[in-house]
Amino acid sequence: MKNVLLIAPHADDETLGCGGTIQKFRQKGYKVFWLIATFPIQNNTWSRDFIKKRTSEINSVADSYGFAEVIQLKHEPSKLESIDKKLIVSQISKILKEKKVNIMMIPHFGDVHSDHGVIFNSSISASKNFRAPNIEKILVYETLSETDFNLKANETFHPNFFVNISPFMKRKLEIMKIYESEIMSNNLPRSIKAIKALGSLRGVRIGVEYAEAFNLIFQKYD
Repeated sequence: MKNVLLIAPHADDETLGCGGTIQKFRQKGYKVFWLIATFPIQNNTWSRDFIKKRTSEINSVADSYGFAEVIQLKHEPSKLESIDKKLIVSQISKILKEKKVNIMMIPHFGDVHSDHGVIFNSSISASKNFRAPNIEKILVYETLSETDFNLKANETFHPNFFVNISPFMKRKLEIMKIYESEIMSNNLPRSIKAIKALGSLRGVRIGVEYAEAFNLIFQKYD
């Protein structure tokens, strides 16, 4: 049995990027730990009602996937660049060690949202073999409205690892709908239409109905 750590800069990134793969891992009997790096704080941007609703959404999503544990760092969203990187690295490193993580799933370094880049870099630092000797595989996932909006040619997402999620796409969409405030209207990136379209596009690459795509950036063979 494998231990998987899925790191999401924000709640919903996990479903957009890995919703089908999570289900597939769970079906295999893997233990999947969900690490959420940020959480809204009550201020002029986020109301008490929104925070209450987001907490309920996270609990519902966690129950839907059957995560072994939900770990929240509760840093303020869009502020990760202002935090000492050593703190985030140490937080991730501690979890990798405690959970004896074998597979790590992280956002793409070129994502437009700065929080994603910070989590990528911190995760890579935390996963050095002398810090996390159990790591066997690191997968980088794509996030609609973040990965696809990067226009820097040298930082675009080039997947080389594909997971057939055809049996799990319906449930992925149902779970995504839990995040009511994140669902966009048709023809926008985080619409149900767009999520299905991306899954179909990735599926064509490997000859299946729906797939999720990743960068496999580390693989250890014994």
